Amino acid sequence: MKNNDLSMMVVGAGAIGGITAALLKKSGYNAEIICVDAEYASLIFND
Repeated sequence: MKNNDLSMMVVGAGAIGGITAALLKKSGYNAEIICVDAEYASLIFND
């Protein structure tokens, strides 16, 4: 299993959570984010 086969869940999309989730996704990980504002979460992943 390669490292980027792992799935990551980031809870909260504040300054640290948003940056962490974006960097994980950019690095090829299957990253998901849980936050109150779905529109904000989509901006983090550029969907």
